[in-house]
Amino acid sequence: MINIKTYIRKSATSNDGVVWVLFYTNREKVHFSTKVRCLEKDFNENTGRVKSSDKNAADKNLIIEQIWARINAVFVKFRLRDKKMTRDGFMRTYNRPDDFENFHGFCRNYYKKFSKMNEPETMQSHDTVLKKLQEYSPHLHFDDITTDWLDDYYAYLRKKLKNCENTAYKNMSTLRKYVRAAWKAGYMDEYPFDNWSIKRTRANYTYLTEDELAKFIEIYKGGGLDAKRHKALELFLFMCFSSLHIGDAFDEQKFRETNPRVLENAAKKANNTHYQITFCIQTGADYSLNR
Repeated sequence: MINIKTYIRKSATSNDGVVWVLFYTNREKVHFSTKVRCLEKDFNENTGRVKSSDKNAADKNLIIEQIWARINAVFVKFRLRDKKMTRDGFMRTYNRPDDFENFHGFCRNYYKKFSKMNEPETMQSHDTVLKKLQEYSPHLHFDDITTDWLDDYYAYLRKKLKNCENTAYKNMSTLRKYVRAAWKAGYMDEYPFDNWSIKRTRANYTYLTEDELAKFIEIYKGGGLDAKRHKALELFLFMCFSSLHIGDAFDEQKFRETNPRVLENAAKKANNTHYQITFCIQTGADYSLNR
């Protein structure tokens, strides 16, 4: 248990003084002002509190007790995380905002603000990134995010989740936005991405030519495939023209909502030119898929 002393630092020019707190951590002296003022005769040296003879004693003592509680809370955080407490470490943590229990709480709050300025598709990718982060480290604290931690998390994305280089890069790039926001808001003492980076590789995409795509549409309309292959082709064409990823396209509800007629307009961007593609699938089939 930490031994905290409260004392009054007397004024040389008047009868009042300012209440200070004093304690030691790792053999280093820590002392700072509570900004509570009172007359010397109204301060109890034994209890470290303002006497009732001061008309505002209750409020002043409440401030002192809140400071004590905040000091103890900092020490508890360090003990639970098995970190060595230093004077500088204490002061940084004590003066840091504490309105979020951990990094995930901050991310949820920042996500709400960030979502107002971005498209739904962008926020869907953020949802995926934050979900992976939550699964990897459910109780992630601001101070846990170091360059070593970034190395470990990137390795987790590549090796454990089998993300390709560009997917892992995009995950880290999105995470960097939240880390930077937390650092700028004062929740972190250092910005770990200053000393951490990965090189983005050029993606090697395989794509259909216009003639090949037209051939698939012709096969689909011909109806010569068996039921399973017909549905597989239907799903493929649906993704081509709706711009949905495979995970979203597999969402049974989205398919049911489009039954029995699918009409999707997708703006595709290539070489800074927008092409409007409209594709109509006319079918009475149930779009739920047997996985």
